[in-house]
Amino acid sequence: MRLRFLVLAFLALSTHAPAQFAQTPPERHFGPELTFTPQKRDVWPDDRIRSVALPDGRLLLSRFGTVYMLDASGKQLWKYVTDGETLTSEPAYNAETNEIGVVGYDLLFVRLDAATGEEKWRAKTVGGATFINVAAYGRGFLVVVDMTAYREKSKEFKDPHIKGTNPDRLEYWGQTEDDEWIADFPIGAQLLVNGMHIYAVRRTRGEVRLRELRPASGQRQ
Repeated sequence: MRLRFLVLAFLALSTHAPAQFAQTPPERHFGPELTFTPQKRDVWPDDRIRSVALPDGRLLLSRFGTVYMLDASGKQLWKYVTDGETLTSEPAYNAETNEIGVVGYDLLFVRLDAATGEEKWRAKTVGGATFINVAAYGRGFLVVVDMTAYREKSKEFKDPHIKGTNPDRLEYWGQTEDDEWIADFPIGAQLLVNGMHIYAVRRTRGEVRLRELRPASGQRQ
């Protein structure tokens, strides 16, 4: 009798199992599936970029220089492929302008239409600096610029105009050229934006230091 009960129970589980598995949505893969070793993982910095959730449930995923916009169900709405540049930070969403800000190496900074993924604007910049972070601010974006390359050159060529301790830069790009400004940004700090307040966050010796930056609004430099 006990054996018969176990057989019936097993048959019942086998009958309902396919229905349970069928309710699980399939996984979605974005970009090539590559296997990394710990020694080579840093070859792809954007492999560590976090996903970005938009207020309406859409989701931004970044993989190997490509940004994907998904709806709440995981369906791909659009994708934006860079010209081979590697992203240096997760994209930022500006709800006021419905734009996505994307930064990467080779001074890549573009603004995309959040509805279509089409490129609306691209920064025309050259030099050895690197855009390392982007955040929505007002009707534009704040971008942190890593000036390490210039500091290293100043040490190598002993350029008196560029000191080895010169700070990084914080740039604001608004809707027009008159709505742009540049400010100093502490080396190694993280950018934090809360409404219209801008902070530089630094962690040193177990402490967290918060410094509010107050650039002149609308000042073009």
